[in-house]
Amino acid sequence: IMRQYWSGGGNWSVKAIGEIESPYERKLGVPKQATIGSEAEGNPCREGLVRVYPEYRDALLGLGDFDYVWVITMMHLNSGFNLQVVPQPAHDAVGKPPGAVGLFCTRAPHRPNPIAMSALKVSRVEQQRGVIVVEGIDLLDGTPVLDVKPYVPAFDAFPGAAAGWM
Repeated sequence: IMRQYWSGGGNWSVKAIGEIESPYERKLGVPKQATIGSEAEGNPCREGLVRVYPEYRDALLGLGDFDYVWVITMMHLNSGFNLQVVPQPAHDAVGKPPGAVGLFCTRAPHRPNPIAMSALKVSRVEQQRGVIVVEGIDLLDGTPVLDVKPYVPAFDAFPGAAAGWM
């Protein structure tokens, strides 16, 4: 259990509900974004597992009816962050990214609170085993899972939204 104090004076805790099983054991080579593999960079979309602890398996009921899930994780191996970063362009980027930008307009993994979210494609859910088999994993093996939420296109997709420098 991790405890933090916020400016309101109260305290709160965050508890892992499971962990990631991934082919990626080192940070180098992990795709920059979930569900986006790159054959050109030698990173095709890979399969992974979201292993839910036994006490949370019943919470998987009905999840197999969704094509995607948001998986909220703790980037447990990251430390430190910069308020401004220089974006790294994709190998196939059309335009040149700007110079330094604020951390909050990037998806850089080093952040004040090392929390990440990944939209992962659901291949199948095995409730009895507490497993969500996903495609497009962008997380390290052993990454703690904080939460799983269904991806709902009507609420989670805004195709016409501006994407800033991206």
